[in-house]
Amino acid sequence: MEEEVHPESLPPCLGLWRESGMGRVLMNPKLLSGERPVFDEAVSSQPPPEAKKPAHALIGWLENALHATDRGQIIHDKADELVRALIKLYPSTALFEATDIRPPGRTQWGRVRELAMDTSDGKALMDALFGDNGPMKRDSNNKDWNAHIFDEQDKPTTIRDWLKARLGKVDAEIRSEIVALMAQGMADALAGEVKA
Repeated sequence: MEEEVHPESLPPCLGLWRESGMGRVLMNPKLLSGERPVFDEAVSSQPPPEAKKPAHALIGWLENALHATDRGQIIHDKADELVRALIKLYPSTALFEATDIRPPGRTQWGRVRELAMDTSDGKALMDALFGDNGPMKRDSNNKDWNAHIFDEQDKPTTIRDWLKARLGKVDAEIRSEIVALMAQGMADALAGEVKA
């Protein structure tokens, strides 16, 4: 004969650390009634319904912050990539030009940085840099930007054309930020503050 146990007749807890919730006993006579525990049939498990995004200002702010972090990393990586590539190409100017011709220095890169910081539109920035009044205009007197280099495929080009081709492939929405960061990186690298 099975003796029925009433839970209210048992002490509320057993053992040590009861104030922390330890020592509690869960009773399930049906589960423990046999020699081996027997579990009920599992309820068919279907995937939970897809959670809907709550309409809360904090969620929007967090998503924007996450997007800004990703965007900032993309900008930094692209600017760093351009700086490292161009610094490697700078020595090739000596193979083309007389010794008095130098590629753009820190001052020229500072001007590019100023233009990029003042121009948020990517297309307008390309016009400001490479147009008739821009610092990288195609002009025989503009020797810094029109200094010849060998590109990554060992093809002759100018620093101006190399930059224009690469910056033209950059997303216009973030082009100004990339150019500003790249120009600062070039100025730092030319000052010896950064190892390329």
